[in-house]
Amino acid sequence: MIPLLSRLKDSRQSGRPVLGAVDRVLNGAELTHYCEHLGQELGNAGITRLALLADNGIDWLAVDLACQLNGILLLPLPTFFSPQQLQ
Repeated sequence: MIPLLSRLKDSRQSGRPVLGAVDRVLNGAELTHYCEHLGQELGNAGITRLALLADNGIDWLAVDLACQLNGILLLPLPTFFSPQQLQ
C-alpha cells in the first residue's frame, strides 16, 4: 500500500476529516475505502493505463491513489488543453 493510504488507514478510528470540498468531506476511513473500491473496479475492468480529464478535487485524488494502489499508469490531461491537444 502507498504510504499516504497506509497512514490514513492507521488513523481510521479518529474519524477526523482529511479531505474536503464544498459538497463533501471524507475522513481517513472513507477516503481509503473509496480508493480501494475504485482500484478494485479498475482492476476488474482490466485497466492498466488510464487517461484522466478532470478538474482537481476529491474524485481526481481518489483516482490517482487508486491507480497507484493497483500499479495503473495514470496520465492526467489538463482541462485547459484544446481538443487538438487532447488528441
